[in-house]
Amino acid sequence: MNNNYEKFSDYQNNYENSKEKNDNEKIVVVEKKKDKEDSLFKSKFRNFESSHWNEFKYALLGLIVSILFLTIGFFRTLLIIILYNIGKIYGKYKDGDPETIFKLEKFFDKY
Repeated sequence: MNNNYEKFSDYQNNYENSKEKNDNEKIVVVEKKKDKEDSLFKSKFRNFESSHWNEFKYALLGLIVSILFLTIGFFRTLLIIILYNIGKIYGKYKDGDPETIFKLEKFFDKY
């Protein structure tokens, strides 16, 4: 490989030396037992999060809104429970949970 680095000999030497170093080095990864347990927990959480993303998102949103209302001073505990459940039900509806959809259709069919 011909490089046009005659004017910049230091750059050429450093570039070629770094290239040789990377080819000869090997990286050894050692996974500890604790890391395996953590990765198992993370994989279970990611699996739950990916399959129930809307439920998780809207339940968290309901919790945040209820905490904001708490700081303002509305019906404290009751409001947290109501908003949390509304967010969770809406998230299940967005996820396409058939039981929740059936219950919501049955509830709103009366009106």
